[in-house]
Amino acid sequence: MECDQVRPLLAESLTGASGGPPADHLAGCPSCRRSLDDLRALEQRLAGLPRTLPRFSETELRLEIRPGPARSGRAAAAMAAAAAILMTLTFFLRPAPPPETDAARLAPRLQALVQSMIQAQGEQREALAIEIMNLGPDALPLLQPQVDKSPELADIVAVLLVAQETRVTVVSTSGEMTGGTLVTTAFKMKTGFGDTTIQVAKIVSIEFGATDIVTTREKTQLKGKILLEEFKLKTDAGEIALKRANLASITVDGAGPKFEKGRIEDGTARNGVTYHVRLPAKHDPKKPAPAIVILHGSNMNSKTYVETLLQAWPRLGETYVLIGINGEQKAQGGTEANPAYNYTYVNFAGRSKYKGFPGTDRESPALVSEALKEIQQRVALSKVFVGGHSQGAFLTYSLIMNYPEMFAGAFPVSGGVIIQAEPTAYEKDDLRAAQRKLAIAIVHGENDEIVDFSQGKSTYESFLGDGFPMLRFFTHPTAAHMFAVLPVDAAIQWLESMTSDDPAALVAFAEKQAGAKEWKDAEAAAERAKTLDKGGKVASKIKAVLGAIDKEAAPKAKALERAIASAKDDSWVADFDAFRSQFEFSEPAREVMAAYRKLHDQHEKPAETLFFSARGDFNSNKPDEGYKKCEELVAKYYASSYYRYAKLWLKNRK
Repeated sequence: MECDQVRPLLAESLTGASGGPPADHLAGCPSCRRSLDDLRALEQRLAGLPRTLPRFSETELRLEIRPGPARSGRAAAAMAAAAAILMTLTFFLRPAPPPETDAARLAPRLQALVQSMIQAQGEQREALAIEIMNLGPDALPLLQPQVDKSPELADIVAVLLVAQETRVTVVSTSGEMTGGTLVTTAFKMKTGFGDTTIQVAKIVSIEFGATDIVTTREKTQLKGKILLEEFKLKTDAGEIALKRANLASITVDGAGPKFEKGRIEDGTARNGVTYHVRLPAKHDPKKPAPAIVILHGSNMNSKTYVETLLQAWPRLGETYVLIGINGEQKAQGGTEANPAYNYTYVNFAGRSKYKGFPGTDRESPALVSEALKEIQQRVALSKVFVGGHSQGAFLTYSLIMNYPEMFAGAFPVSGGVIIQAEPTAYEKDDLRAAQRKLAIAIVHGENDEIVDFSQGKSTYESFLGDGFPMLRFFTHPTAAHMFAVLPVDAAIQWLESMTSDDPAALVAFAEKQAGAKEWKDAEAAAERAKTLDKGGKVASKIKAVLGAIDKEAAPKAKALERAIASAKDDSWVADFDAFRSQFEFSEPAREVMAAYRKLHDQHEKPAETLFFSARGDFNSNKPDEGYKKCEELVAKYYASSYYRYAKLWLKNRK
């Protein structure tokens, strides 16, 4: 028997009205076996139904429920069961009516809007066109067939076709990112030149704030007030409404500006962070170029810093792709022509041993690193140096410690390091190794009235104390906090020399630094040259430089070994710090550093306990107790990494 002959017998077999389907057919037909199993399961569900069927069955299933002719015996039971099965099959298994399509849902409203628009004039016509566009791409199936009859619809269809393919990333004021396609495809904006209509298909980004900023694909910026309270976004989970008051930015994915040589181009990353990129006038797009990322100070913007680099040190603009990335928080006091921003980083734990608060993983270090990765997808970069001034310097340390793989070096200017970006805050060996491949040039003016010079010095000592081989402190004896008068260019030149990939250039630099008695630089440059000199062309010169360093270090190392062995107080620490700042990685320093590390390991844990306890006292307005603990730390645990902080606090005691 064929399947179409067997199927009618399946239900009858359950009632006993027939002998059932042939067993040999069921054995060879999985489809009919599944159907029979489904019916048996359905029979069990029927047993749970009420004996009197609910009234809605008559209207919803279109079945008459009336007493039939009286029957008795097996035939009556079979008929009753078959009727119940038939009704339940209809109720449970009948195909659902096709869902109403989006186009069908929109049809009545759309037709009315189209007719009204065709008959309207002026502003009313424009308002109706915007309303049609804001039905979204779902309206396309209804609009496209009408274009021939109503040419007025051609522009609207073109806008919706682009919108259909345009993915955007929306960032809320709380930092939450959502991707999708905007249903809202046009809106009005009030500007200083009057109201204007903006099509989403023609924009790159929208930045919301007291003044909204719309950046277009033509590289123009419109500033004013968006006259729309709600944007609709179609996501994978469905359509959602986004209140304008809760939005920080909307960015069209992949629609950033085209970077042109010799011009500062503005852009917005998907996460809402704004940035500025300037290619050198002679930039070759076929070759990766070195880059400088510059981060602004508080209540400033990074475009100003890009311009300062160009004006104060023109050679940087000739050599480097200059990238300025702004903070995500708009600051009061900014203007339309000169907006102001602030970074967030004080609670960012990143890859450190500390645990962050909820949401702090979306502070500036993460956002800036994401923006830089997007820029790197559009312009090929070789090595990247990151630097920042004041607030930007604090952020620089967070970036290089949590994302060391992204950078070759750093030049933090007039800033310091927060606790969770300290070298001691990181424990994973691979991360610590990556951090120590960085060249770090710390820059600070000795008369800084905003961020005290002691913060820069303490930060330098912190990195020095945790084994960073390429480290230099650039100071200025009379400069204060002003960025443009500090030795920024000298710091970048040093970064260039330390990170060179040419063994001959590295050896030449090592020889120069050894001649100037900058032994740490000479050691680091010579060791880097050794790893790159595969053919041994400059091996003899490398050996000569390292030999000169060892000769200078040997007598100092012997004296320190004896001092550490007999240490009962911190009288030797200053001499040790001076030795380490120049000779830590030399051959004669091995025994000295081993002796120090042994003592350091004994002192570190109790010092940490005292340090954080003292910090708690200061935060609780109990300074006397805090200073007493600092004195104990200095007296007992002078080989710990916390010793210098306690000394600094005691020095600045009021």
